[in-house]
Amino acid sequence: MVLTAPGKKDYTSASDAFEVTCDGDVYGHDLRYESCAQLLKDKDGRLTGPQTFGRRESPAGRQATYPTPWRWSSADGLCVLDVFQTSQVLISENMGTLEAVAEIMLRKCVLGGKGQGSFATGFGRYSQLILTMSSYKPQVTCRGAISRVGDAASSFHALARFLPASVTERVFGVDVKLPWQQTGPSTTPGRRPLSVVLQTSPFAAAYRDTAAWWDVYAAVAAIWAMCGELGKGGLAEDIGHEKALTVELKEAA
Repeated sequence: MVLTAPGKKDYTSASDAFEVTCDGDVYGHDLRYESCAQLLKDKDGRLTGPQTFGRRESPAGRQATYPTPWRWSSADGLCVLDVFQTSQVLISENMGTLEAVAEIMLRKCVLGGKGQGSFATGFGRYSQLILTMSSYKPQVTCRGAISRVGDAASSFHALARFLPASVTERVFGVDVKLPWQQTGPSTTPGRRPLSVVLQTSPFAAAYRDTAAWWDVYAAVAAIWAMCGELGKGGLAEDIGHEKALTVELKEAA
């Protein structure tokens, strides 16, 4: 997945003069209409109206409802929608605007463009938000249970807000000690928070591999969409250059 921002138009206000560009070479030629349509239908339906976006791991990102980059995934994991931005400031945008732009991307590029992925620019304050729709092929197995007490989606959102998602590659097992674990805050009385565990596969030839935090975050988003929404934990495999890393989403002990 390429997260380098395409050249943005120099709009002077947060208008609806957005632009959608189909680009199968970068974002995939094999997007399924059914997967992407389901993604748009079910994406965070409980959050409506204006929401805030801020660059992840920045002061604005720590305040934002959606630290960028942020990913939504279809239930089968094959279609993903990413939002990121070209500035460090906190941006407010109506979720209805994102949904409208994504709907055009779906109709223009997935349906009309025969399965092409795409990117959209020209919305958000001073046109600083970028939306991409692309294909993804996670290797995810659902396992274990996630409590249905309270709002499980809020627990995942609370965890995902603080996960690193840099596209800079690292050697996990050297630069980052493994196993690595991060646990989200508790959002509902009576339920345990969610936790992410990153480690090398027991079947790997080496105890290290090169990947980006973005690869880890993308795997977690896929596990949530494919398993967490069904009340299950999950394991994503084949992460890294040598496919030696695994990521697990589960309830904290």
